[in-house]
Amino acid sequence: MEIYLYYRYPDASSDHCKMEKFFGEGKIPVILSERINNEYSHLSGTIERGSMPIEVPEMVTAAKYIISKLRAEKDQFAALLNSIGVNETLQ
Repeated sequence: MEIYLYYRYPDASSDHCKMEKFFGEGKIPVILSERINNEYSHLSGTIERGSMPIEVPEMVTAAKYIISKLRAEKDQFAALLNSIGVNETLQ
C-alpha cells in the first residue's frame, strides 16, 4: 500500500495524508491506518514475520476495501489484472 501510494502521490507528504487523498478525508479504515500500515509495515520488529502468513480476519476486510478503491480507476485496474494474468470484464 505504501509503495502504491508513493506512486500515486510522489511527494514528501506523510503516509496518513496520502491515505486520506486515496480513501477520502476521514474514510481511512482504522484497521489499515493503525494495524496494517504500522504494525505490519516493513516487517517491523523481526524479519521472521515476513516468512509467516498473517492470519488476521481484518485483513480480508481491508483488502476488499482497497480493491474496491482500485477498481474505480478502470484502466489502471485492468492493467493490474492483465499483469497478473487475470482477465476480468470490468463493469
